[in-house]
Amino acid sequence: EARRAEQRRNVDVVFCIDTSGSMVEKNLMDQAQATLRHCVSNLHKGDRFNIITFSTEARAMSPSLLEFNEATKDRALAFIDKMAARGGTAIQEALTLALDQFSKDQRLKMVFFMTDGQPSIGEVDSDKLVKDINQKNDKGARVFAFGMGVDVNAKLLDLLARENRGEVDFIFGDAISLAFWI
Repeated sequence: EARRAEQRRNVDVVFCIDTSGSMVEKNLMDQAQATLRHCVSNLHKGDRFNIITFSTEARAMSPSLLEFNEATKDRALAFIDKMAARGGTAIQEALTLALDQFSKDQRLKMVFFMTDGQPSIGEVDSDKLVKDINQKNDKGARVFAFGMGVDVNAKLLDLLARENRGEVDFIFGDAISLAFWI
């Protein structure tokens, strides 16, 4: 475990979490919050992060990436506790805002993208949305996509992850299976 920590590179990560109305209708909001708390709590000194929630529009916790420390961890946990589900699903806006967080340095960049559904605001065609995001990902971020529940757009998540050097996973039930990427 100590050896693994020594070999780990610091990361820049943006957690991009769906807070659309369907997240509460399907009882997924609590699971998303628990997963996000787990991920934020497992960041390391030297990592930088931000949280973007999206429904009808995308909202960032901070205008830019934050250095991970106890104060920013507490700020993130308070932000997570206040997340509420309502509105549509602006996937294009959320991913664009997430990618805008990164700089062109050599740090490892990752977007952790979690959604339960289909884009309903902005570009809704999967192929066009992925093409747009690929063009905007000029800083080389890896996109890890997680689909929650059974109504998720699997094609969209698969394309986003595959074309942006990430992974895709689908979550059913109460399992938190997202720790592999940290």
